[in-house]
Amino acid sequence: MRLSDIIAYVGKDRQDAIRVGLVNEDTFDDGLGSAYNAWALRTFIADIVNNSFGKPQICMSEEGFHELSRAKSENLQKIEMRREVDGRFSDQVRDLFHKLYMQELDVLQRGDTSGSIFRHHIEPLIRELSFYGRTYDWQRDFDQTVVDYISSMTDNYFIASCERLFPETTELFQRRSYFHDL
Repeated sequence: MRLSDIIAYVGKDRQDAIRVGLVNEDTFDDGLGSAYNAWALRTFIADIVNNSFGKPQICMSEEGFHELSRAKSENLQKIEMRREVDGRFSDQVRDLFHKLYMQELDVLQRGDTSGSIFRHHIEPLIRELSFYGRTYDWQRDFDQTVVDYISSMTDNYFIASCERLFPETTELFQRRSYFHDL
């Protein structure tokens, strides 16, 4: 699982950083820019399958491991360190997390079942857990339910949620159209 998370992180983090304008397509040494995500998924998965088949553990080739390590280090240097230098963006995102948390907590406290926390989090979990004869006791602790919901969000879902609930945030998250280069 940890290896899968690292593989997913290296490519997706690049795509997100390019999409919001933190870096550009030419920032990375490999020259792949946002295309690195598709390349990494395809290449690293094939590498792991080829090197793990018939073995009692998950393995990567030495070349695959070095490339994954290189990409992770490059992301740290060119994305993560840059975020820490410019604290304005992180402060705004932190404030949005708080605002979203308070919004969803209010939805639960009001019992508004039309909200996304119900439709995209609580109802699917209830449905999925019932298959295994289990339940989701979301009413026991509203705070934990909201934390679970927010922590399950992808970056894109978080951004879309904030833009839907707080339209003024559209300026914070610069978007590139899928057709920006046409």
